[in-house]
Amino acid sequence: MKDLLIAAQNYVGIPWKESFGDTLEGMDCYSFARYFLAQECGIVLPRYRYVVKGCLSVHKEIMSKIAEVVSPVSIDLKRPSDIVLMRYENLDCHIAVYLGHDKIIHCDEPESAILNFSDMLHLVKVAHRIQGFYRCK
Repeated sequence: MKDLLIAAQNYVGIPWKESFGDTLEGMDCYSFARYFLAQECGIVLPRYRYVVKGCLSVHKEIMSKIAEVVSPVSIDLKRPSDIVLMRYENLDCHIAVYLGHDKIIHCDEPESAILNFSDMLHLVKVAHRIQGFYRCK
């Protein structure tokens, strides 16, 4: 597999836009992860229909579609292209892609960015949100 950290440099700075779809003009976190994995890894995540921001049924739909194509992975066994799922107020609501080299890429307001995963584990406001790692089946 190619070095995803190098490839990810081409995706930094894509604006976050609410359910904007698969365009470099802007994407939500799921659309961004879906686009990145398809372009760089050949991994296809299912599409979802967007209804209303924060709508519980939409989040459940997204998570049920993801559950069809991924399996949980221990944090000790994570590898590049694994999905990182995060929670907010007991709702699985944010998705990122593990790049290897202790880095993730995600799209959040205002734009996509590469973050140090270990730094996130030490931030009280973020560490408890990490739901786990998942790998495409």
